[in-house]
Amino acid sequence: MFLKTDSKASFSLGGSRTLNWIIKGALVCIFIALITYQISQENQLEALWASFINTLSYDKVWYLALAIVLMPVNWSLEAVKWGGLINKFEQISFKDSYAAIMSGLTLGIMTPARIGEYGGRVLYVKAENNWKAVITTFVTSISQNLVNLTVGSCSAIAFVYFNFGLDHMLLIASLFFVFVLTLITYTLYFHIDSLKKLLKKISLPFLSDAISKHLKVLKLFSKLDLLKVSIWSLIRYIVYSSQFILLLYFFGVEGSFGMLFLGVSTVFLIQSMMPLPPMLNVFARSEIALIVWGIFSINEIAIISSSFGLWIINLLIPAFVGLLLSLNKNVVKSFGYEK
Repeated sequence: MFLKTDSKASFSLGGSRTLNWIIKGALVCIFIALITYQISQENQLEALWASFINTLSYDKVWYLALAIVLMPVNWSLEAVKWGGLINKFEQISFKDSYAAIMSGLTLGIMTPARIGEYGGRVLYVKAENNWKAVITTFVTSISQNLVNLTVGSCSAIAFVYFNFGLDHMLLIASLFFVFVLTLITYTLYFHIDSLKKLLKKISLPFLSDAISKHLKVLKLFSKLDLLKVSIWSLIRYIVYSSQFILLLYFFGVEGSFGMLFLGVSTVFLIQSMMPLPPMLNVFARSEIALIVWGIFSINEIAIISSSFGLWIINLLIPAFVGLLLSLNKNVVKSFGYEK
């Protein structure tokens, strides 16, 4: 009996290890294939590289250096934001929280609207808290999107007003609409624990019951907690917006910091409204940036280089780090299929 039990345990362990290697191998292959495809679709790589080399001078290199330095700051803010809520039900160190963010980026860069981030982050919490971590990620994502929507909407209105002109009545109406929208969305955000009650009214009780039991975690988040998350989200927004502006300066796009900030916020707003497949993500980012920044500079390569550079610094490099970190995790155990 002992030998039989041990044999089963060995088989289970061996099967788990095999499945882990299969999952990790598939993850590496998909990541490499997807990144290679995205980069190959950028048909101006030689021009982008030439632009980078020509721009690389002593008086401008500090723009690039600062944009790179701000990358870990950007994701550290996200780690603090996410980890702060996770600690409400499971103690997690800043190191693990940061690693979870990196792993989330690895899966996120492969999926539309970066929904894969949810799966990547749960690798760093106990299996029984997987759904709590998913819901926590949803809360922090909502907070970041609300900042994007609020700042982006106001910036887009100001951007159009200062550069193309806008009728005063239309300006007032637009600002009033944004104010009402912001008021409604933030009211819902600070009462997000009411989502459970809403689901109970859905006509699919089996679905609402399955989800609502996991939504109990929302009651752990006080309004003060949600306010802190919003503040971290705003600070993070300023950081990655500044990175984009620094890269624009590095590649020779001229303009005041304030006006460039309005344009950057407009770009981010449009991007957030287009949850494109990952294979079109880089191309779409460049096209959106071209539309917005076309009024500042006729140098399209500089604009594309800035957008492409931000993608490399803030997404590609961290996603690669996350891939390496993910390879050290027991994926099967993280999702509760191995004790």
